[in-house]
Order: sequence, then structure tokens, then C-alpha cells
Amino acid sequence: ELECQSAELLEEHSSYKKEEKVARDTLRSLDNEVVRIKAELAQSRAKEDSHNIKMKILISDKLRLEGKVKSLRKRSRVHAENEMYQVPIVGIRIPSEICCKHSIQSVD
Repeated sequence: ELECQSAELLEEHSSYKKEEKVARDTLRSLDNEVVRIKAELAQSRAKEDSHNIKMKILISDKLRLEGKVKSLRKRSRVHAENEMYQVPIVGIRIPSEICCKHSIQSVD
């Protein structure tokens, strides 16, 4: 009967050793998974930071261009108003004596 109990104890001990090995392997696998997830998180944060920097640059560029567009529209409006108040001279004949400083005199 002692031999039978001894055999059962050895079998139990062997079973516990197997369970312990499985538990250690599972723990090691979970630790590796945690390390992988932390690395992914760090990479994701770096991408987010990069994205935020790009967005700030784009917003800054957008505001600068909006200011430029506003300025160009104002200049265009002023130019159009100036053109509107100018009287066209088309069809009016100006004598050559008036428009030219040096008139050619004929020598007789």
C-alpha cells in the first residue's frame, strides 16, 4: 500500500510540475503581450503627436492664407472702385500741339 501511495504522490507531483510549467509559460506569454502592447501604445502616441503637429501647421497655413485672400479681395475691391471712377478718354481728339511738347516746325 505504501508503494501505491508513493506512486500516486509521484504522479501528483509530476502533474503539479506540468501545471507549474504551463502556468510559467502562460505568464511569460502574457508578459510578452504586455511589452508588445506598450510598444504599440508608444508608437500610437508618437503618431498622434506627429499628427497634432501637422494639424497645427496646417491650421496656421490656413489662417495665413485666409488673411492673404482677405487682403487680395480688399485690393481688388479698391482697384475696381478706382476703375469705376475713371473717365475713359476714348474718342476724344487732342490737338497735337497740346499733347506733344515739341512740335516739328516746317522750315521754308
